[in-house]
Amino acid sequence: MPVACTLALAAAAAWAQVPLGPEFRVNTYTAAVQDDPAIASDASGNFVVVWVSSGQDGSLDGVFGQRFDAAGAAQGAEFQVNSYTQDAQSSPAVAMDADGSFVVVWESVGPDGSYHAVVGQRYDASGMLRGAEFLVNSYTTQDQAQPAVASDGQGGFVVVWASVQYGSVGVFGQRYDASGAPRAGEFRVNSDTGAVNYEPAVAVNPDGSFVVVWDGGVYGDQMYGQLYDTYGTPQGGNFQVPTLGAQSWPVVASDADGNFVVVWTRSPAPLVGDEYGAFGQRYDASGTPQGAVFVASASTTDPIQGAAVASEPGGAFIVAWQSYLDDSQGGVLARRYDADGMPEGGGVALNTYTTGRQGKPAVASLPNGNFVVAWVSDGQDGSSYGVFARRFAPDLVFRDGFQ
Repeated sequence: MPVACTLALAAAAAWAQVPLGPEFRVNTYTAAVQDDPAIASDASGNFVVVWVSSGQDGSLDGVFGQRFDAAGAAQGAEFQVNSYTQDAQSSPAVAMDADGSFVVVWESVGPDGSYHAVVGQRYDASGMLRGAEFLVNSYTTQDQAQPAVASDGQGGFVVVWASVQYGSVGVFGQRYDASGAPRAGEFRVNSDTGAVNYEPAVAVNPDGSFVVVWDGGVYGDQMYGQLYDTYGTPQGGNFQVPTLGAQSWPVVASDADGNFVVVWTRSPAPLVGDEYGAFGQRYDASGTPQGAVFVASASTTDPIQGAAVASEPGGAFIVAWQSYLDDSQGGVLARRYDADGMPEGGGVALNTYTTGRQGKPAVASLPNGNFVVAWVSDGQDGSSYGVFARRFAPDLVFRDGFQ
């Protein structure tokens, strides 16, 4: 083919995300409310979804999960994660190793003798329990809440959470080795103890180094991060993420080299007017910003909520968010970016069922650039809310009729 023609076709090419099958229901139990999904995947493309289920454990809310193979087929039955069932268990997070073993953490009322505590449970690759449910926080006065967890892929993991300690709200963490034993003690992440610090997120690299991000500032209207080395030693001080205004619920994901991306939502964007959207900032492994703050969402004209992000080993990443542009109360969209931070097409609508609200997305990357997103859907499973998911693959398509 002549060079000029090749270049012309290349200029017309664009990446699109194509579904790997229809959306599917994750939860088996359909009474009452299934809410707040979290998702994680292994190196082979298997994945696990966890969520909060109302009344299913015989008390208030409990945490449940379902494993899936790389083809999206359910593995075994839906399972109850929490063994302590008094009062409510909520806000689950999950991290998976390369071999398919995984750990779930959540917020639980009462097990440490105070109000809220952070609790965890480990599983092997076949979904069997590895040890008993364990308490993550060692400080047990007042509230410990909003847990997040990430794995190094080899069994080690880091849990972070918000804690009310000595009159202030701070972000704390605990490192674990591959046997599930704590590495050293609980540690404080934020350096400014006079501010409000909450809503933490964490990403762990294959060598065990990691990054934590959170909402902070006097009024909780700024966003910060902190890098740590393999031994859990802080690298430099807290750094501020340039959020361009008020924000909420930061999320973070890192690639195999330690480069990472921070994504957040509901930030007024001076670059595009006084509108709201999902925004992001890329960093290299040393914490140096790569490029400027970018608008991750396909539109900045609706009050976008609930952003999620997942990175691939090579540096590409996927952002998902809840949008209000599908003529209902909310829908779920996603957009893939290459390793240079360039978007591969626009936002892709994930849900085909559009009655009521679809939102609270969670995303995990799969091999070969594929990804899976889980979300909450209103009334689709015959109850109030259910958890649904869909798998996608990147595909090179051509505009102007070429494909």
